[in-house]
Amino acid sequence: KSWRWPNPVMLTRPHDSGLGLTVWNASHVQTARQVAPIITPAYPAMNSSLSVSRQTLQILHEEFCRGHAIVDKLWKDHQQKQQSGAAIDGEAWRELFEPSDFFISYPYYLSL
Repeated sequence: KSWRWPNPVMLTRPHDSGLGLTVWNASHVQTARQVAPIITPAYPAMNSSLSVSRQTLQILHEEFCRGHAIVDKLWKDHQQKQQSGAAIDGEAWRELFEPSDFFISYPYYLSL
């Protein structure tokens, strides 16, 4: 929810093993146009979200915010139950795993 795009998400720093494959590099000119870089941890490191546009990132951010709100509410409910000594069950997490209305909200797609 609070990630500062276009800072790349990386599990490890990209490294060049010298095998002649192109490795993602933050200082390349092409990289400057990437809106939400998520870099693969394996060699050769590359941006797995290269086709994400500003509009797509906005939709993703809305979903991240929705998920954060659900988990935040669940955590607060969990803490209250724990303090009051009430039984804690997995039923509260059902809302997080309900089917998404994503394809209803966005019914039109362009296939290339």
